[in-house]
Amino acid sequence: MLELMIKDWWNNNFKLPPQIVMDVDRIETCKEMVRHGLGYGIIPGICLQPKDQFYTYNLKINDEDLIRKTWMIYSEDSLESPVVNAFVQYLTAHIHNGEVSKNAVDTFTQAP
Repeated sequence: MLELMIKDWWNNNFKLPPQIVMDVDRIETCKEMVRHGLGYGIIPGICLQPKDQFYTYNLKINDEDLIRKTWMIYSEDSLESPVVNAFVQYLTAHIHNGEVSKNAVDTFTQAP
C-alpha cells in the first residue's frame, strides 16, 4: 500500500520513472545510506526523530499531504499491561474524526 502511494506521488510529479539503484527493506539502513550521502529515501515521517537532522519534505498530491491510514489493533487481554493500557488510553484521548490529532503524532515522532 505504501509503495503504491509513493509510485502514485512520483507519477503525479515527474514524467520519467525513478532511477532506483538500490531498494532496501529496513528504514534504519535507508537512513544511514542517506546520512552518508548515498541518495535519498522516502519513508514515513513517524520513522524520523529530531536527532536524525535530515532535510524533509512532505509528499503532496494535488496540494494535499500524502497521508496513510494506520491502524492500532490489540486484544482485550493486552489492556491488563499498564504500558499497553496507557498507550491505548493516550491515543483514544487524541482521536478526532477517526484520526489521531496532529498533537498526538508530534508527541510520538519526537519521543526518544
